[in-house]
Amino acid sequence: MEKLPGAKFLIFDIGESQFQPICGEREFGKYSIVELGNYKNTIVLEKNAVIKRNNYILKVGQCVDLDSNVIGSWKNMVMYQKNDSDLLDMLLFIKRMEKQVSCVPYLFESGANSFDIEKEVVYRNLLAFSILDGIDKSALEKKEFITDSLAYGLADDRWNELIKLEEEIKAEPIDRYEFIYCLLLKAFYIKHSSKKSMDHKILQLLNSIN
Repeated sequence: MEKLPGAKFLIFDIGESQFQPICGEREFGKYSIVELGNYKNTIVLEKNAVIKRNNYILKVGQCVDLDSNVIGSWKNMVMYQKNDSDLLDMLLFIKRMEKQVSCVPYLFESGANSFDIEKEVVYRNLLAFSILDGIDKSALEKKEFITDSLAYGLADDRWNELIKLEEEIKAEPIDRYEFIYCLLLKAFYIKHSSKKSMDHKILQLLNSIN
């Protein structure tokens, strides 16, 4: 979503909304694109949207998260010239759809595992992803994988993010389910704590998120 000063977002699964599927579930041989949820049943709660209602528009961006298996296979294509037509078909589809790609799941996996695999392998994966992130559909079709200073710069930035993430996980190892549990408890408390309007309760819940 577009960055807005002081904005906080919550996404809930409800009845049918105006959101459309990103691209639907797709199969590409041994690879597949799976949506995290039914976006037609998604609503976004945001403080200004609650207050201004129909006079407020949210700009929504979409991306495709690549896991470690996909990133590793892509690295083999880029750096070791291994053929993988299924992977190439999937990546070309993503580029044609003009969707942003993300390596966040790989960063979390590597950070949470404290670099149990060789650091050189991790960096090569990040470099390969940075090459993918920077090329267009035409270059991908021609397999023109250019490792330039821009790709190295992006890989270095992601490497630094990974180091920071690993340090944060070690310093404060709080499981995600604990955050979800606390959020649900807070929502339950707000729902039953007063007879105020639903809009007021939504704002109260949004304001409680740090």
